[in-house]
Amino acid sequence: MPNIMLFDVPDVIRVKKCIVTTMEQLGLAEEAVITTMGNQCLVESCTSEPKPMPFIRICSSGSPDELACIVNALRENNIGIDCETLQLSGFIPADKMKS
Repeated sequence: MPNIMLFDVPDVIRVKKCIVTTMEQLGLAEEAVITTMGNQCLVESCTSEPKPMPFIRICSSGSPDELACIVNALRENNIGIDCETLQLSGFIPADKMKS
């Protein structure tokens, strides 16, 4: 399940539209989610100064190939924002998190 996380993205409507279009093109729209962290997201330097740093994080518990495919498709669709990727080792559903 891809999770595209938006951190302090100024043009959030355009970026979300690009992500949705991309996920539809890749056939991932039904399982992908978008998590938005707006102005409540504070990025600070180690000297405690605010550091504007809009970016998106593309997380996936799918294969590394799926993650690369998402990044390439977002690039082709001109996402135009800093991106980082996070390959998750798995997903544990809530019912498995009970003893």
